[in-house]
Amino acid sequence: RMSFTQSEFLVVWNIGIVVFLYVLGLSVFLIFNFNSIIFAVISIPEVQSNKKYRFRKRDKVQFYARKVFRKVFILTSMHTVPEYSRSGRRLDNRERMMILAKRMFSGKKGPSLLQKKELPSVLLEADQEEEQFPNLPEEVMYLLQSVKVFGHFEKGVFLQLCRHMETINLAQGDYLFQVGEEDKWLYVVQEGQVNLYINEGNNEVKLSEITAGESLHSLLSILDVLTEQESWYKTVFARAVKKSIVIRLPANAFSEAFKNRKESLVQIVQVIMTRMQRVTFLALHNYLGLSQELLRPVSYAIHWLAVALLCFNIRYITKRDLDRNLSIRKFSSSNVLSELVERHRYVFVQSEMLGLTNVIRSIFQWQNPGKKQIRFTEVDTVVDNNDNVFHRSVLHHNAHCITMPIASQCPLCVNNRLSSHVYELNEPEVLDIVASDLCQVFGIDDREMLLEHVTLLKVCKGYQLIQEGDQDVSIYFVVMGNLRVAQTLPEVTLFEAKPGMLTGQLAVLTGEPSFFDVSALVDSVIARVTRQSFYAMMRRYPHMVLNTAHTVMMRVSPFVRQIDFALDWQMVEAGKALFKQGSRSDCMYIILHGRLRSVYLKSDGKKELVAEYGKGEIVGMTEALKGKSRATSLHAVRDTELAKIPEGLVKHIRRQHPGVVTRLISLMSDKILGNMLSQNRSQSRNTDEESNFAYGDVSNHLANLSTVAILPASSDVPLEKVSMELHHALSGISNQILRLNSDIIIQRLGQNALDSVQEYRLSNWLAHHEDSHRMVLYQTDFTLTPWTQRCIRQADAVLIVALGEGEPKVGKLEAQLEGMAVRALKMLVLLHRPGIERPTQTVDWINNRGWLTEHIHIKCPKRLFGRTRKSRMMEYWEKLVTKPVDKFSDFSRLGRFLTGTSIALVLGGGGARGLSQIGIVQSLQNAGIPVDMIGGTSIGAFMGGLWAAHRNVDTMREKTLILCDDMSSMISKILDLTYPFTSMFSGASFNRAIESIFKDIQIEDLWLPYFTITTDITSSEMRVHTDGWLWRYVRASMSLSGYLPPLCDPKDGHLLMDGGYSNNPTRLASAMCDVARARGACKVIAVDVGAETEVDFTNYGDHLSGWWLLWKRWTGRWTGRIKIPDLNDIQSRLSYISCHHLLEKVIKSDYCFYVRPPIAKYKTLEFHK
Repeated sequence: RMSFTQSEFLVVWNIGIVVFLYVLGLSVFLIFNFNSIIFAVISIPEVQSNKKYRFRKRDKVQFYARKVFRKVFILTSMHTVPEYSRSGRRLDNRERMMILAKRMFSGKKGPSLLQKKELPSVLLEADQEEEQFPNLPEEVMYLLQSVKVFGHFEKGVFLQLCRHMETINLAQGDYLFQVGEEDKWLYVVQEGQVNLYINEGNNEVKLSEITAGESLHSLLSILDVLTEQESWYKTVFARAVKKSIVIRLPANAFSEAFKNRKESLVQIVQVIMTRMQRVTFLALHNYLGLSQELLRPVSYAIHWLAVALLCFNIRYITKRDLDRNLSIRKFSSSNVLSELVERHRYVFVQSEMLGLTNVIRSIFQWQNPGKKQIRFTEVDTVVDNNDNVFHRSVLHHNAHCITMPIASQCPLCVNNRLSSHVYELNEPEVLDIVASDLCQVFGIDDREMLLEHVTLLKVCKGYQLIQEGDQDVSIYFVVMGNLRVAQTLPEVTLFEAKPGMLTGQLAVLTGEPSFFDVSALVDSVIARVTRQSFYAMMRRYPHMVLNTAHTVMMRVSPFVRQIDFALDWQMVEAGKALFKQGSRSDCMYIILHGRLRSVYLKSDGKKELVAEYGKGEIVGMTEALKGKSRATSLHAVRDTELAKIPEGLVKHIRRQHPGVVTRLISLMSDKILGNMLSQNRSQSRNTDEESNFAYGDVSNHLANLSTVAILPASSDVPLEKVSMELHHALSGISNQILRLNSDIIIQRLGQNALDSVQEYRLSNWLAHHEDSHRMVLYQTDFTLTPWTQRCIRQADAVLIVALGEGEPKVGKLEAQLEGMAVRALKMLVLLHRPGIERPTQTVDWINNRGWLTEHIHIKCPKRLFGRTRKSRMMEYWEKLVTKPVDKFSDFSRLGRFLTGTSIALVLGGGGARGLSQIGIVQSLQNAGIPVDMIGGTSIGAFMGGLWAAHRNVDTMREKTLILCDDMSSMISKILDLTYPFTSMFSGASFNRAIESIFKDIQIEDLWLPYFTITTDITSSEMRVHTDGWLWRYVRASMSLSGYLPPLCDPKDGHLLMDGGYSNNPTRLASAMCDVARARGACKVIAVDVGAETEVDFTNYGDHLSGWWLLWKRWTGRWTGRIKIPDLNDIQSRLSYISCHHLLEKVIKSDYCFYVRPPIAKYKTLEFHK
């Protein structure tokens, strides 16, 4: 008798099973393919007798054998077999054949696998081609490339400017210009290098370096020349540091070039004013904290104006006593103002002027302390019964504002019904005086036209005329009183506008949001010229823009003029590199408009997308201030405007204004901290997640988006309705959303707005609206029209909209988009009808296209698919805006994703305690908190999958009961028992239960973005799954060691276990939050249902005997139980200590909300309760 050991028996048993399976598989294969094989190999067709040629039998056999093998190759090509394992080991032929055999003989057809795609090179590489200027001399090319403001003009202006160009040669040490010389040239360095210096006492300080291709000029000096004002170099000078060739252009050439081109004249003034506001004011104020230093501390009125002479002569007259008992009602407003007009004719009669002034002050100076002045909307005409001559248009404030008491009202407000703060005065004589003054200020003679556009107002103390950031700003001319021009955050008074001074003209000229707050210091009389009125007059008299700009220049401080030479307004076209990795860093940039992408070149030659930067962000600051080389390369995603601040200029400002140091330290600390956190998350993704994401982890780069293009995948997509629905959903997040299409552009800008000759006008108009809105939606046409190309060119991200029920093929317009060098991130949006249970074929939609950032499923309302004529689209929109925004709709979810305000729900593992997560989801719904993304591990992966698939709590509860019944059934457990070599149970019963719940759902087909975490025991790492069969990865994430065997990953055969084994619950919670944040979530709700840590241990003294513990375990019922940690518990607690700070960090973070329901009394496997 032969005896076998247990190990020998197992070996023989396994060999027998393998042989049996091999014979069984071969038999099944022969049975199902018997006829085809016999026909292919044995059967030889008869050769007709009338054929002239005959073939040998061995040739025929060889021919059909090749045919059979060709079919085998086709069959194998249909099943993609990996060449490498997940750990990087190359699979041998036997292992690959085993994988192929499993796929071929499996009873179920596997799903289409998502093809992981690398980032296309166009997203990571800058365009190397230089801009071409055919038929232009080299000097002209340098001029056009260096001075970007010229790019806005037609070629005729260029040619006329080029006639005035001069070339000068400088030796090393030669001065380009010196202090005291007239500032009338614009310089472009063609070869060599010129440095700009400033005199600080007896020292010269370098502000910037101008190398080949860069320009040196001050646009403010050009404006001085255009306004015929003289300008000299007072503190700055330039010197060549090596032999150089410089091109110079006289500033007066602009006057000649624009003599017959009034529109170009207006255009260049707007460009200069815009540059001063965007670059000089906003950049230095927002990032360096400068406010009062930008304007003159004391501003003076234009003394030769009538209203200024009135106030000026008051200072030298003798005071005349007035009767203090004189009743206020005795002086009607008409008498006062008519006396003002009459006495203005005799302004040199000083004694009379004193009386008039005191009367005016007694009327206008009333106090209303502590009352907030609010703006108003409605306009009513009210007649004062006590003054039939004086009619006022009273502007009432909003209903919710605080009104002032009647007793403290202005004495002019004799009618007690009035509680307003601003009044429209109807006094022709006063308006005539104001019109005369404004004609002199604007440099026009048409007083009649000016009277049609000027309104006289009386404003009460404290009323705010302009708020910082306002778009619709008017020009205000002070007639009587004082206006306070200030800035908020912090609140700083810049200057006081006195009679004869203008305010608001900078915002009117540029069309930009106001840089100042303007409010009344005392009760004042002002004249208002609205933006519309100003541009109406400017169309008739274009030269008035120069006089208006000169009033702005009068208030600019000498400090601003100094730094205007060093500051540069740089334009970078889409795809062009701003700087390259390893290059010298001598400046920093502020993004005024557009988008930049940072790319890191690794040592192995591969490129990695680091970050994207949008409007208002600062780049290159850390390297510039620390003097280090560039850490990454930076190129423009789309046309971008930048403010370039040289390192020398920052040091000069720091010396002149030491308070800037605090601001710079704050900016640098925020930047360094952000880089550290980003680097830590990047390292975590590289080791744990990056290779597992469906198509790369760059969803977090879809942040700070300003523009989004909406593009149809086919002609049957209701694109206009989709853009309207998205616009309506975004309005619930921000009220500054703008939707544009070609019809709207033509309606607003004219039929020729999309022509090439209107390039500057359209670009400027779009840039203005992008700056004034939180987000702009560009709806493309259905073909590649100029408007479609413009939309793609302007977009930070592109949404490709398709019908989910259609064929997943690439449309014509989409194919043309693939052929274009589009650097914007692309996202696939699939529309579904309201009655559909769940999406399908998502993998095919993704695989058929190029690289995508993300995909999203939208269950649309029924109205979206109804037929609506184009003429009734406005009616559709009007009905839509009357409906409240549904925050639970998929369009709102898409809107939150685009605006970076998504909410993620991550569910932890804890066995039966995880059933409480149904209540968590229900509570979130009742509280009105939407879930835009969901993920989990173990039981959390199961619950998250149910919610992502059905989004219905009742269905979620029904499916959970199926799992509970299976986990509580003793019969299924007994039948599933196996020899405990790997686990106690084979896992077949559990697999059937999970598969019956999720069926053939793939993760890509879920309504919500979903991820689950498992532990890969083959490569010893954490895995994040975002694609593939849902039930498999849920089962893998729930594979408890010892109870269920690991699940083989169908992609690479790696063994997957419960995600809780890769990290302890503390670190796992942090990892899941990081995954959610990396996929674009702004807020994360983390639900912890793990077992509570025991802290009440028994004090056993100074030593511990294991025999005593064994005795207490046996007799604890009678002698008393003890609580002492075992070896596994000690190891677990030690690892918990090392990661305890992560849990505290997650709980205390501003983006994570930690939730733990009261489930301590439930055990892990108590599903029956």
